[in-house]
Amino acid sequence: MYKEFREQTVSLSTSPFVFSSGLLKFLNKYPHGCTEQITSKVLPLIALGDNSPNAFDRNEAFKIIIGKYRLRQLSSGGFSTWDNGSYVSEFNSMYALHFLTYAKKKGYNVPKDMLNDGLRWIRSYLNSDDDNSMWNAKIKAYGIYILTLNEEVTTGFILNLTNSLDARYQDSWKKSIASSYLAASYKLLHEDKMANELIKGYNFDRDIKQDERHYYYYSDFDTSFVNDAIYVNLVNSHFSDIIDLNNDKTISRILNPIIDDDYSTLLSSYSVLALSSFNENKSNEFDLKAYDKEGKEIALEKSDKSMFVTYELPKNVYKISSSKSDLYYVITSQGFEQNIISEKSSEGVEVTKEFYVDGKKVTKVKKGDEVEVLIKVRALNDKENYNMAIIDLVVGGFEIKTESFSSDEIEHKDLREDRALVYLTVDENVKEVRYKVKATSKGKFTIPPVYLKSLYNKYVNAVYVKEPYFEVE
Repeated sequence: MYKEFREQTVSLSTSPFVFSSGLLKFLNKYPHGCTEQITSKVLPLIALGDNSPNAFDRNEAFKIIIGKYRLRQLSSGGFSTWDNGSYVSEFNSMYALHFLTYAKKKGYNVPKDMLNDGLRWIRSYLNSDDDNSMWNAKIKAYGIYILTLNEEVTTGFILNLTNSLDARYQDSWKKSIASSYLAASYKLLHEDKMANELIKGYNFDRDIKQDERHYYYYSDFDTSFVNDAIYVNLVNSHFSDIIDLNNDKTISRILNPIIDDDYSTLLSSYSVLALSSFNENKSNEFDLKAYDKEGKEIALEKSDKSMFVTYELPKNVYKISSSKSDLYYVITSQGFEQNIISEKSSEGVEVTKEFYVDGKKVTKVKKGDEVEVLIKVRALNDKENYNMAIIDLVVGGFEIKTESFSSDEIEHKDLREDRALVYLTVDENVKEVRYKVKATSKGKFTIPPVYLKSLYNKYVNAVYVKEPYFEVE
């Protein structure tokens, strides 16, 4: 990053809960906004309440998300992924309704019609025959748990689902997160014997492979580490009397994907809730010292914006140290990257971008000219890659003609002053996105790369780099 514009802080604690500070900042700054992502941004704030480690305005965040939900709740009571969507996303619906249930229990003014319509949709979904896969069974188990949290008697739904799972998967399903949701539901229904038996089924004690995230990636919302964080939350909420997860193994399980830079908004949200069980009143007195590149000590100032010991790091800091060894710390950086990607790459998918005037490729036009931007994407991995985002930064000296956007194969678009964000599913068939830009300033402008990335799987992404410059005469 450019040192002149870089802002850095370091937060320290003897508790791993300090990682939630960085995760909440990540969620707050996250640039995309599907229903899961906006929910993940606010759910931890509401759940933690005054224990939230960052000074975010929870009430304002709640008002904003309710407004968004109004644009996404359909007549069936379920929720779409994006504003004014036309079809229900089952997981996004469950997650939004879980949030509304959380918020209601925390005393927030949840619209009755919104929650009641949503619970009606859950009942309808549970009565459907759409349970022919383990993923749908997990969604149904999640729905049963949400209904039970809302003080509904769900014994019939539980029996129907367990009978179906027994017939299809024998006992193997009891190792999945579905069993944990059903166990928590039994616990809420005061069926302790069934609850205590089921909660021990989830395979939390398995040996972790170094590349588990890659091989246990079932779908965008269903990964081994997301399920681990859900399990920790369910145990700490309902089974802390018989299962103690406040140990180093649990900490390692939650922190590993974060340390490996392999986390999504969903995993971040659940991880904050899981880490909250380690929010103990431990000593936070440290002798932190900072040094510049020549080894000269630099004075540090504490920040009052966090419940942790947090220091603002001067721009010339080269090294920090403390005599206390058993510390968890998070360094948060914000600024502008110096290194611009100069080579194209494709991992699972590919993207290309060209500029056209009257059907001819161009990289030089006159001021006032309109240029068509054509972006093409396709999959290389023989899969349907859901929740993909095209991030196309606009060349300097141009402005987007928003009314010119054309594509029948996208799910949502967000056209901003400096970029076009397009969300879609990418498969082996080539898909095209077209829009126009107008040259408004003369000069020679760098052509930024165009990115295609999964919002949940870091192993699926592509970058396309074109000629270095676009000239406007």
